[in-house]
Amino acid sequence: MQRQYIRIYMKGALVFSSLLAFCGESLFFSQLAHATVQATYYVSPTGSDSNSGTNMSSPFATLDHTRQVLETVNGNMTGDIVIYLSGGTFTLNGQACTTV
Repeated sequence: MQRQYIRIYMKGALVFSSLLAFCGESLFFSQLAHATVQATYYVSPTGSDSNSGTNMSSPFATLDHTRQVLETVNGNMTGDIVIYLSGGTFTLNGQACTTV
């Protein structure tokens, strides 16, 4: 009786793994969301807030200026906004509960 149970279990596992191999990609990965990137900004302690901030060679210098720029973009958002921070120390003025 135990051998018959093992055979049935193995057949079921084989059928399931075959289905997963052939159909798994379309079943599991078709529902993934792919966000579009609307804008990319760069911030570096050695940058300047008069820069465009849109590439690595002309980054913004402060997080406060970056936040101000993002507030102007936020009303017309159609995708994600990516912000790259280069290595260094960034300081913020204000209270600890202030949003960045």
